[in-house]
Amino acid sequence: MIKYSKYLTLIIFISLAIIVSYFGAALASDISGAIFSGTAAVTNTGTDATNVSTNMSLSTQGMIDVGYINSSVNNTAIRTNTGIDAEFMPAPSGSSSWIIQVPQISANSNLNYVLYAGGGAMDGKVRYFPGEGGMTVDDHPSLELSDNFTVSLQGRFDTSGVGDNITIKGLAFRIYVSANEEITAALPALITDNFSSDVWADVNAKILVNTGNSRFEYEAERSGADDRSSRAITTVDDAVWTLNFTWDFSSRGGSGGIYGFGIWDQAANLNGFPGDAIIVRQNDDVIDLWRFDGGAVADSDDLTIVQGTTYYVTLERNSATLATLSVFTDAGRTTHLASSPVTLAIPATVINLDTLQGSNFDNNTGAGNEVIGWHDDLILALTEEGKTVTATGVSSGEHIVAATADGTNLKIFIDGSEEDSAALNGDSVPNTLDDWEFAGDGSMPYMTTANVTVGGTLAGSWEWEYAATFTDDSVNTNTATPTFRTASSDADVLAELLNFIPVKQAIVSSFTLTEDNPLLTTTPDVPTDLFTDLDVDNLFMGTFWDQIVGNSDSDRATFWYPVAMLIIVGVGVLISMSTKSLMAQTIIMGVVFFILSFTMIPWWTMLAFIFYAMGINIMAKQFGGI
Repeated sequence: MIKYSKYLTLIIFISLAIIVSYFGAALASDISGAIFSGTAAVTNTGTDATNVSTNMSLSTQGMIDVGYINSSVNNTAIRTNTGIDAEFMPAPSGSSSWIIQVPQISANSNLNYVLYAGGGAMDGKVRYFPGEGGMTVDDHPSLELSDNFTVSLQGRFDTSGVGDNITIKGLAFRIYVSANEEITAALPALITDNFSSDVWADVNAKILVNTGNSRFEYEAERSGADDRSSRAITTVDDAVWTLNFTWDFSSRGGSGGIYGFGIWDQAANLNGFPGDAIIVRQNDDVIDLWRFDGGAVADSDDLTIVQGTTYYVTLERNSATLATLSVFTDAGRTTHLASSPVTLAIPATVINLDTLQGSNFDNNTGAGNEVIGWHDDLILALTEEGKTVTATGVSSGEHIVAATADGTNLKIFIDGSEEDSAALNGDSVPNTLDDWEFAGDGSMPYMTTANVTVGGTLAGSWEWEYAATFTDDSVNTNTATPTFRTASSDADVLAELLNFIPVKQAIVSSFTLTEDNPLLTTTPDVPTDLFTDLDVDNLFMGTFWDQIVGNSDSDRATFWYPVAMLIIVGVGVLISMSTKSLMAQTIIMGVVFFILSFTMIPWWTMLAFIFYAMGINIMAKQFGGI
């Protein structure tokens, strides 16, 4: 038991020695090669403040132009005066606002931060500090989530702004702050139909459901009667919605052949309709966007189509007062038909839309005045949430937030821990034309990364870079367009760069041009740093004490050498007292000596220690000491 305790003590002391010496180095940026440094003073003229993203006036491009930093701006770091790295963002091009994250500052007080620049890459905590508009990414087929995806964001989250969108893609997908300290991932309420079974109510119209091709064929002629097919939906009033479907009109007859398909406020015939509706109208070889407002009709510009051709149609109510019709020639909805999209102003009084309907109408009566065509893959996305998962008790702070789906379940994770799950039951994220927005509405004071994975493959990945846009780090080219914070989140807390000087000043001897100045007159003095680096920046609070020593005009070596020796001797005494073993004492002191040789003392001083240690152990063994 005594032997076990002795070796356990050895392990503990070795671990403690390593932690003490390298705690700072493991977490800190590498400023060992910094060429310049400056003091950034943060001043608070108000009350106590926490988690402030403050701004400091400094031109990034100006520093690049004069060679202080490189064009990637990765040879910069900002630390507190105790050597702890601070999150920051260099001013973007065209701006002079650097942003520094301040965890806490007392009322009417000052804090000093240190800006390091120049030299090699420092691995400083450069982060993206978004503006209210966050970061947007254009819609693209590679970013359509379906039912197998992961959307994750890493950074600092503010979970107090109820309703703030962390990530949103129109009606298709959303991660947002649903309540104080709650984050919800949501899929929209969907109405889907591949027309493999008939759920439509028909009036005087011929409906054929072809299960082999999963399509809905429609044939109707007016003949003085109502001709329509409809199904009831949740009333959407003036809410935003998106309707996707495929359309192919196979033939038409007569001189008219008008067919309307969209969302109505009642099941009614297209002819003389007295209510409200937003529909796609097909008239002969053109289609356009129609709206009814209490029977009053308005339409958009026409789009020309070709009989027997499949088109992929998206009808959207973008807001209470605007609708858009987009017609594509490919299933991925990337290639618009000529002149697509078209828009139409919608009166806010167009409300109570509760019916999804297709209706046929012709200016002439009688056989042959009909439209024959087919629909497929209908998806109507409503504003009401369909599937949701919620994580509760998520305090504001640094997190990794991820929403995932595996074809079976929708889940939400916080920092790798599953917080909630819901069965998809066949639901998925609809393919819409909406663009993506990340870190908007002030939901994230700063963002480290944002990633989208679809079907197990990385589809988009973004982080801060010194550019007007952020490059997609996946194999795709889904470029992100960021907005940037330019002002302090607390008007009472501001930062100012007080100075910016070389880390080590060059000393030039003075002479005049008339003097005879031989190149070498005497043997040069040995530089004071030749035999030791005295690199204490990576020690825990090393920068703090080094600054105190420097400000007191004391010799750094006179301070740090005794400190190093006290540490070594102190560890040796503790080991001796706990193990009663001279060998153990020697080994541990040697380990500490070795570690400190990377920071406070020259490596070669270990040679003297080794010879002394060998001699003492030999003498002790000779005389029975161990």
